[in-house]
Amino acid sequence: MQCWVCSRKMIRSMSSRPVMLNTRATLPLPTCQARLRPAMLLTPLVLVAGVCSTVISPTPVGRISWAATPVYPGQSLIVHGSNLVQPATVCWTKPLPLSSPESPDTSANWSGVVPTCITAPLSATAEDASSTVVSLPKEIPPQAPMHLSIGGSEPMPLSGAAGWWVLGSARGNGTSPGGWLRVFGTGLAHGGVRGCASGLSSPLALPTAGVASLVLTPATTRTDPSTRVRSSPVIIKSDNATCYAAFFRIPSSLPCGRYMVAIINDVTQQAASLLDEVEVRPLEPWPAVRIEVAAGDSAGLVAALAKLGNGSGGVVSVGPGTTAIGPSSLIVPDGVTLQGAGSGVTTLLASSGSSQTAAISVGESAAGQSGGRGRVVDLRVTVDSAMGAVLDIASDSWGSEIVRVHVDGTTKAANLTRGNVVRSSGTGLSVTDCLFEHGGDCSNSWFGNVLAYLKGVTHTLWARNIARCRCQGYCFDSPTNLAVIESTWDSSESNDAEGSGVNSFDSSVAENVYFRDNLDIGNPIAAKKWESFTTDGPGAAWTGRVGAAAAGSSAVPLQAGGLPPFNKWQVFKPGEALVVMKGPSTGVVVRVNALNAVAPAAGTTSATTKLSADIGPGGFGTIMPYRGQMVFEGNRFVNGTTFQFFGAGVDCSVVNNSFHNFSSVSPWGLWYQGGFQPTVRTQWRENTLNRSTLRTIASVNGNCTDCAYVLSTTFRGNRVADSKIPISVQDNSDLTVIEGNMYVGATPPAWPVVGKNATRVVAIGNVNISLESRESGELHQAETN
Repeated sequence: MQCWVCSRKMIRSMSSRPVMLNTRATLPLPTCQARLRPAMLLTPLVLVAGVCSTVISPTPVGRISWAATPVYPGQSLIVHGSNLVQPATVCWTKPLPLSSPESPDTSANWSGVVPTCITAPLSATAEDASSTVVSLPKEIPPQAPMHLSIGGSEPMPLSGAAGWWVLGSARGNGTSPGGWLRVFGTGLAHGGVRGCASGLSSPLALPTAGVASLVLTPATTRTDPSTRVRSSPVIIKSDNATCYAAFFRIPSSLPCGRYMVAIINDVTQQAASLLDEVEVRPLEPWPAVRIEVAAGDSAGLVAALAKLGNGSGGVVSVGPGTTAIGPSSLIVPDGVTLQGAGSGVTTLLASSGSSQTAAISVGESAAGQSGGRGRVVDLRVTVDSAMGAVLDIASDSWGSEIVRVHVDGTTKAANLTRGNVVRSSGTGLSVTDCLFEHGGDCSNSWFGNVLAYLKGVTHTLWARNIARCRCQGYCFDSPTNLAVIESTWDSSESNDAEGSGVNSFDSSVAENVYFRDNLDIGNPIAAKKWESFTTDGPGAAWTGRVGAAAAGSSAVPLQAGGLPPFNKWQVFKPGEALVVMKGPSTGVVVRVNALNAVAPAAGTTSATTKLSADIGPGGFGTIMPYRGQMVFEGNRFVNGTTFQFFGAGVDCSVVNNSFHNFSSVSPWGLWYQGGFQPTVRTQWRENTLNRSTLRTIASVNGNCTDCAYVLSTTFRGNRVADSKIPISVQDNSDLTVIEGNMYVGATPPAWPVVGKNATRVVAIGNVNISLESRESGELHQAETN
């Protein structure tokens, strides 16, 4: 007799109840008074003399390291890990009512509810069983919380929320009583018009609004989390959450202090995803001391700003009319607001004696201090000569604001040869409700011509701004925790636009980026068409064979061999990613803290990772710039050449956007700037493409012609119209799911889906899309129209 145990330590009762495991058989499950933990559900036992004993399995136990969630019954799921072999089992329960536990429950605890389980078929499994595709049975209730186990692995939640980062009303990385928090991640809400399930043909029976709950648990100490003392949590609900973002109003009665942050979605209800701590600070209003300056009084303006900067801060109010500033920078010190009577009423006429000087410098701290913040509100800045930037946010600034400012950089366009409208490397910057018009000589450097150049910023909000660009749009260089919301980038009158992007030139790391409801317009007849979005950065620090980490160690040996060493150690900075692209542990992504500077050609070196890396020996990988956890949701892109993750796109999602007149909307893996930069684990769902192509692209280098340059890509629920090539999986792409996509148009598509050297393509349920394999491409095809 076989049985299953619900606790490794305690069996309260040996009475059995049947649980459906597949459509053909049932197995008994003991009922226990202890809580039922799904992590223990699949532990097999045998009954010997009335006592359950563990069965010793002759095969290694599976492990799931990553899955391409969100996903629903009837859909296909890419999974990475080890020993991913049958049986694959999906278990689910009914959604439970939200409760208020003493501590947010992150253990996938199902509170004593016995789940129902069903087997699921696998396909396109790697030879070393490090990756596979799971077909979730349609019999599963569509809104049930699901867990997946493969090869006896610990169950992985498929329906839970995963929080990535938080943006707050108090200087970006905190909040105040009566303030707000925005939480970003994935799986935050399944219901609602922008929930994860919004693209399903049969929507979930959930509220029409996306509902998510924020759990703030006070932390009375800041020591080891295992010893941190917690009190009862505060639960705050949001009714306008999307799959990737949720906005929460903080109660004015919430006590200040540090809180553990968790997020609960509208399906799992009980299981919360922990984020970092957040600080609730006392409300910090801008100082109200006020000095009035008449229009035209340039000296009085400089003196007033200096006076308040030397004191406790305040407001310098400039009256209607025009006031000249320059040639040196106008300094807006810490705690000071520079305020006009309106962006169409008060004008600052900016001239500069140097092409490197900024017109206005914001948020400079007093001598010997840091973390200053300044504010510019309700005025217009007209540029009258070449300069380095119009608005320059101090590098040590923390919490500066630019609000309702109009920058006119077009009056002397030919002279504005190096002029960012906004240039920043500070923390907690907020730029909202502004109009930026940018001229310039586009033959000059890309960095100088870009309208917004934000370098190394963190916890930054760019919202409801309009930018008219003659040259490039934006370069968010090495940002962390950046939200760009409801803004317009218009280069429709440009003849030499080159594009925008999130890059990692400065630090080799760019992560946690959220674009929502933006409009990007290019010029279809320009000499250089507009690249609506691209990633860029230095080459990989190392490429070669990956060894196995020793037990209990986080040091991963990087071995010589495989490829000629590309040892660009000088470009490595902590936070880059070790990505395993071939062999054991394919698809594993771990962040790297440090590298031993001994080159592999001279022997063996090692990478020290943030987390213990469970990596098998003999794999092939690369240490590359980390540009990841980027989400593009609900944006419109018109008249551009490309939207692309140009190498090193990791865990990125492009969902519910529209693209018109694009040659390529792509995950693009490449060998670039001397190093291997694959794009891995990206999802492209429910987008609308008109006269555009959705494709994987690989720029293959002769040093690695059989490498997977694009790995684990999901194209699901996209609608393509009037395109000769609706969807294409090109060379050197591995493990691609093409599911539920539709082509609409009078002319049938001209190209096949699967290209040369493309491997493991799973195509299911597509409509009017050619599904053929040319040359050595590999196609797994089922249920395809």
